[in-house]
Amino acid sequence: MESDHGETQVVQEIMQISRGALQPENLGLKLAEAKTLLQNLQRTLASQQIAEYSLQQESCLHAPPETVA
Repeated sequence: MESDHGETQVVQEIMQISRGALQPENLGLKLAEAKTLLQNLQRTLASQQIAEYSLQQESCLHAPPETVA
């Protein structure tokens, strides 16, 4: 994943797919594999976004209060 600044933050394997000899019937993803892939991707993405959001909120708590004129 990349941050808003284009820095790579996390590289994490979310699924491994093994196939025997390639045949027309086993090309691409099976429905169960696609569901697992999406579930793992969503879990990983959400975890990283929650962590980043928490850091941003923590930074805001430590920032000096703004003065309103």
